[in-house]
Amino acid sequence: MWACLALTTLAFSAATASGDDASLPEVVLVDFASAPLPDFVRFNNTTAGEHTGEGLSVTFSQVDWPNVFFQAPESGWDWSAHAGIGIDLHNPTDTPITVALRLDNAGADGMSNCNNLRNTVLPRETLSFRMWFNRGDNQLLWGMRGVPGGIQYGEGQPLDLASITGFQIFIPLAKQVHELRLDRLYLFGE
Repeated sequence: MWACLALTTLAFSAATASGDDASLPEVVLVDFASAPLPDFVRFNNTTAGEHTGEGLSVTFSQVDWPNVFFQAPESGWDWSAHAGIGIDLHNPTDTPITVALRLDNAGADGMSNCNNLRNTVLPRETLSFRMWFNRGDNQLLWGMRGVPGGIQYGEGQPLDLASITGFQIFIPLAKQVHELRLDRLYLFGE
């Protein structure tokens, strides 16, 4: 019986985590190729550069947490109907860049009331950086931060997805100036 349950769980996990989440519906929050940017986009120790048909060039300063911050309205955003958030990032340089995504509830301080996820954008590559929302009960394989096939959940306690106060893309403890191209920011899944 346990073998049957294990095989069923692995089959479900493999089907769900196959990396074929391209079929999940998407809601574009920001198309960085378009100008002007929405009012809720803030640059903190970052500089917006040129808009191109492929996105927005952003320079991240050599400081601890340079970021592009997305401030929710006072009422917050309700993203409870979605599976996660994603952003397409392009690294135009010859150096790998570690990036992080942070999703906030009220009182977020980088350790509590938020979820974080890190990844690396390889040189001259584009990364579809996706954070599946940590709902506390939906992880496919218990005890793992990610599952085979690339599904990665936000690290931290589950958030109130009906009360998102903001989120940011940042470079942790930047040791040098970095440049990234932000292509589009979106919610995915239902």
